[in-house]
Amino acid sequence: MTPSRASLIRAQKVNNQILPNKQRREDNQSHKPFKINDLWIDYCDTHTHFKRLHDQRYLFEKHLRDRIGDKPSNDLTIRDSDNLKKDLQGIYKPQTVKHVLSIIIKRLVNHGVARNLCTQLTFKIQMTKFDNRKTEDLTPGHLHKLFEVLEEEPNA
Repeated sequence: MTPSRASLIRAQKVNNQILPNKQRREDNQSHKPFKINDLWIDYCDTHTHFKRLHDQRYLFEKHLRDRIGDKPSNDLTIRDSDNLKKDLQGIYKPQTVKHVLSIIIKRLVNHGVARNLCTQLTFKIQMTKFDNRKTEDLTPGHLHKLFEVLEEEPNA
């Protein structure tokens, strides 16, 4: 900043044309942080083209609106995440728990950070690890039938 620019800003502060630095900082801090419900509304408004918005809306309404919806996004703690995970793990399958935690909480907060509506979480959400691959063995009858079909096939 040039000396003439600094002099102009000081003059504006003396003449009460702009607020002093201390008062501007207090005004910036006095803004109420967005609640999770507010972030959700903004997320839905900006992602109307998103194919899975209907599914996410269902997850939010069912699992999060009553639990953490009225909480300011800056007040989310690891305890909130762990309690939510513990409550859901007793009832739902691991993939549903992962969707609720990752799709809803992480996406909402990241959306708020990208749009300068809230600050980044101070913790990392631990996702549920699981293996949902299904394996199926052939019964002896199916195996016998498979070998019969393979022997009849001329190109096998």
